[in-house]
Amino acid sequence: MSDTQTVDVIIIGSGTAGSNAAKSAAKAGAERIVMVHPDELINTCVEEGCMPSKSILAGAHRGESLDKVLQTRNQHIERLLTALTDGFNTGTFDVVVGTARLTDPHTVVVAHTEGETTYSATSIIIATGSTPFISPIPGLDTLGEKLLLSDDVVSRSADFDTLPKRVLTIGGGPIGLELSTFFHDMGAHVDVLQRKSALGLFDPEFGEERVRASQDADSFPIHLNCELTQAELDGTGVLCTIEQDGVARTEHYDAILVATGRKPNIDGLGLRDVGIAFDERNNPIVNEYMETSVPHIFMAGDVVGHHQILHFAAEMGKVAGHNASGTSEKKHMDYDRHMLAVSFDQFPSALIGLTETEATKRGIEVVTATKHFNSIGLGILKRQEYGLWKLVADKSTGKIIGSQIVGPSSAGELIQVLTPIIANGNTYGDVLNMTWYHPTYAEILQSLARDMCTQDGRWCPGM
Repeated sequence: MSDTQTVDVIIIGSGTAGSNAAKSAAKAGAERIVMVHPDELINTCVEEGCMPSKSILAGAHRGESLDKVLQTRNQHIERLLTALTDGFNTGTFDVVVGTARLTDPHTVVVAHTEGETTYSATSIIIATGSTPFISPIPGLDTLGEKLLLSDDVVSRSADFDTLPKRVLTIGGGPIGLELSTFFHDMGAHVDVLQRKSALGLFDPEFGEERVRASQDADSFPIHLNCELTQAELDGTGVLCTIEQDGVARTEHYDAILVATGRKPNIDGLGLRDVGIAFDERNNPIVNEYMETSVPHIFMAGDVVGHHQILHFAAEMGKVAGHNASGTSEKKHMDYDRHMLAVSFDQFPSALIGLTETEATKRGIEVVTATKHFNSIGLGILKRQEYGLWKLVADKSTGKIIGSQIVGPSSAGELIQVLTPIIANGNTYGDVLNMTWYHPTYAEILQSLARDMCTQDGRWCPGM
């Protein structure tokens, strides 16, 4: 059966970006809104990403059995997914289950169990998420179940009776480090290969500190300037050829975990056929209004190809939905304002705002201060051997513009302290004069502010 309907906005994808786009479009005045809900995966974060990964990390850290870890993970996914889909029942937009494709710049065809429905839309929003990227390393495509992606560990379909005893992780980003931590805590030997420096978003000293922590006897090593060049099945495992600083060696592992990033999920949508332009990395070109090269076709979330974190997806969706509604007052996406990233691995890292490196690239003269956690009260008492905290301020105004943390298990919570400080435009002088409880990790901020006041006291009256 086939029929045709006319709508104001159609959204392909019902994850964080898609659902926020639908709500935003309705709020901005669009009347006929349709969100296409895929047949299977609804939300990457809930079903095979940031949420279930935290569940298995917690279970491994608690010393639970593999069966218990997986059972609890599935329960958490079901609970979160139910809460998510219940949120679709707002009455402000229609939800259609099916697979969508564009047939021209204003037409979307949705295939479903009863046939096809054609939608003629004033605006279209693509919010189809991303899929794991697999590096074109010789032999990877022959490994079968010995090749693991994040989906193969954290999703509901990832059911396995035994864990590999030796795991080689390709990629030292948040996904690679978090899942390596899981395998390590479950008793596996883990090696992480990183082509360049660790913690690439951070200032160099944070990557150096994270690698130093990885050399602890109770951790797993991160090998820098290192890459897998060949993989082949060898009896019960995988024979891996590894090159580091130009020298090759072979190692045997039970499985290879590939965590080399994610790519836009665009196959089968027909985007190029309707004139959407892509950059040299095969990512769609999207401007600050979330518009593609076809102005009434918008994109939001992981499919954009960068800033692939949930809160960015939510905000992209809000911007895309608002602008797709046809309002004359456009919103733009402010990536700097939402710059917040956390890795929940064995030695967590967290970042907000601008690093010193990024600020300098932009021509901003900065004042910075950095301290080790073991240089201050609670860090000494809790034997916090590894870890740094850094503040970055604009020298011309004294305002805090960024901060970075690595080391303590509470890094992700501690970085949130900076959210109101940066949002409110506080200076390091303001931070110095705030009340900080002793002994806490957060009081390091007062010591960092004092160091910055010593360097330039213009913003520290009465010091």
